[in-house]
Amino acid sequence: MKRNVRMAIVALAFMAAGSTSALAQSADNNQTQDSSITYRPFQISFVPMLGTNGIESPKVANRLSVNIIAGMSKGVGAAEYGGIANLTNGKVFGFQYAGILNTSKDVTGCQVAGIVNLTRGNVKGFQAAGVVNNTKDVKGFQAAGVVNLARGTVEGSQAAGVGNMAKSVTGVQMAGVFNLSADKAKTQLAGVFNSATTVEGVQISGIVNRAKTVGTQIGIVNIADSCSGATIGFINIVKSGYHQFEVSGDELFYANLAYRSGVKKLHTIFSAGIRPDYTNTTIWTTNFGVGTSCNLSAKTLFDAELSCGNVVVDDKFRDENNRLYRAYIGIDKYLFRGMSIAIGATANLLSYNTDNERNEYLMKQIVPYTMYTHKVNDSRSLSGWIGGKIALRFN
Repeated sequence: MKRNVRMAIVALAFMAAGSTSALAQSADNNQTQDSSITYRPFQISFVPMLGTNGIESPKVANRLSVNIIAGMSKGVGAAEYGGIANLTNGKVFGFQYAGILNTSKDVTGCQVAGIVNLTRGNVKGFQAAGVVNNTKDVKGFQAAGVVNLARGTVEGSQAAGVGNMAKSVTGVQMAGVFNLSADKAKTQLAGVFNSATTVEGVQISGIVNRAKTVGTQIGIVNIADSCSGATIGFINIVKSGYHQFEVSGDELFYANLAYRSGVKKLHTIFSAGIRPDYTNTTIWTTNFGVGTSCNLSAKTLFDAELSCGNVVVDDKFRDENNRLYRAYIGIDKYLFRGMSIAIGATANLLSYNTDNERNEYLMKQIVPYTMYTHKVNDSRSLSGWIGGKIALRFN
């Protein structure tokens, strides 16, 4: 095995020596040759300063560099391999690999490290690290098992198992946990949290999205100052969007309170209602829904909503399983500043538990009339009807 490794190193040395051009030619004229720098086709070192370049290592740029443990050079023109670390004070044109650490000024090619890549300038190719990438600009792609740090602009993509942090991302930020962009981002995808000043495309996260200006947000909690598209989630808070409190009554529950948030084209609705003192009990409902509104005129909106709620009797919030499914269409008419009146029709389907005789009796009593009935099985029945709702809304 050791003999094979030695033979491979010798072969690499001959290949590099066969190209007698210095580092300036190997970079395909990407940089002007500096007379203060010594250019050599090949170097091999055990640790920094202990190798073929000796104490001159920090001033020598190599076409090919092989570092058994760690090495130091002024630049790399083709490839650099390090068992633990590569320390390059200049530019890397090609490939840099280390078991733990790579450092360089600029990378035009590929930089791969088991733990950390540190680049003080630009990366125009690909950077991959098991833990951290740290760069000023990335024009290509960054990948890290834990964190990417780009203090400048990322025009390609950032991908990390845990987090991405950048000033501006023109491409895509993808992280298992979080994405942070201090300026702009085209698209952000995260398992837990996204944050950006401006997102031109889509923010998608498993829990929270936060942006000042955004196209579309998809997550459990979406927070934005302004949204040009839609916020799709359980809680949507848009500062310049749709915020309404609603007090309403319908044929089933006489007093209801609801809160609408998001944007007009798509908003979430949380509501609760009560039907008091019915056969010596109070019947409650809690609902979650989504709605959309569009302008019919300057002072009139058309509304469409879908909701699902839980109907509770005898304060048994967990014991019974009564579900109310409702579709609503109506109009919202502006009255005066901060107040409007809404009226519309509902299509209702009540699915209720028949195992409990009292629950079955109460469900049958509160339904005003039935246009549709169906016994699903021995413990569940369905009732359907057309109803209506009238409401006052406060913006």
